[in-house]
Amino acid sequence: MKRSERKHLKTNEVASTIVRVTNFLENRAREIRFVAVALGIILVGLSGYIYWQDRLNTESSELLAEAMAVMRTPVIASTDEEKEELESPQLTLNGDIYSSEHEKLEAAMLKFLATAEAYPSTQAGIAGRYHAAAILALLERPEDAEQHYQYVIEHGAEDVYHRMAVMGLAELQIITGDHDQAIDTLNSLSLKEEADLPVDAVLMRLGQAYEMAGMRSDALTTYERVSSEFPESPYSEDANREMRRLGQDGSDGNELSVGTEEDRSFSEESEASLAQP
Repeated sequence: MKRSERKHLKTNEVASTIVRVTNFLENRAREIRFVAVALGIILVGLSGYIYWQDRLNTESSELLAEAMAVMRTPVIASTDEEKEELESPQLTLNGDIYSSEHEKLEAAMLKFLATAEAYPSTQAGIAGRYHAAAILALLERPEDAEQHYQYVIEHGAEDVYHRMAVMGLAELQIITGDHDQAIDTLNSLSLKEEADLPVDAVLMRLGQAYEMAGMRSDALTTYERVSSEFPESPYSEDANREMRRLGQDGSDGNELSVGTEEDRSFSEESEASLAQP
């Protein structure tokens, strides 16, 4: 075949391809326009959602920061003279003055709940509900605290707030005397290996829960775990002391004093730490 003929055939092939594409576009013009419009709507909607989500996160974070500021506000004496000296917003962080710890906790709890109710699906909303639950436990309102802990556990992601809510719920179970349930909760939590989970603290509380339930050998085994697995832990010395105490106890292991002053002190410290932002 001559070179001119091959060139002619190639030209015809290109022309035919152009004709086919043109006919296809003409026949599918309506569908193509529909797809283009749909993609445009999706892109606009996606941009709007991203903007809305960013705004939601910003607003919820601001509310959470306000509640945190209340928790950091110092409690001052209630005398008029001392109030006048500390009326500067710079000295009270958020401009409010609280004459008692109870008053401050009530104010912080309401702000944390306001964040949770206004933005329930955001990270700030989950955090606000967790802190509100911890404060409610400090205010001796276990039923309300349990309700909000359960919400965090059920609706929050598998993050630090979820795990701390589980631990907070175990504290409530100990306070209300449901030692068997507390043991199950703490035992399950102690087997997890998340980096942000204070397993040594969980084990210490588990050991005390065993003691309160009259399970001496289990308590001793748990304290031994703290001592052997976490030798650098600030709880290691406490665990060693508890092991010595149990070793010196002349009881048969089935009769233990429940609700000692030391137990109550540890519980109060645990509740306070759970309420810290």
